[in-house]
Amino acid sequence: MYEVIYDFSQRCIICMKRISPRFHICRECEEKYGLLNENGKLKPPKDWPDWIREDYNWSRRERRQLKKCDECWVEYFDDEYDEFEDDDYLN
Repeated sequence: MYEVIYDFSQRCIICMKRISPRFHICRECEEKYGLLNENGKLKPPKDWPDWIREDYNWSRRERRQLKKCDECWVEYFDDEYDEFEDDDYLN
């Protein structure tokens, strides 16, 4: 039996609102925290507050790691037989 590991790639890193996976921050938070320039475009991360930049960098690393993983799953150990319930992934 497998369980998909939940990730935050479809949520705003600040308010956790569901957003498109293409973005890290929702439009409301971009406006609220002054992340937009005068043209309404996103400022470069170097111009963001430190705490938002740290969360953004963490989020990028997580997404990169999940992209590397072809299949994220959790193995369930069967105590009764002291073996894995489904070992087909080895074949």
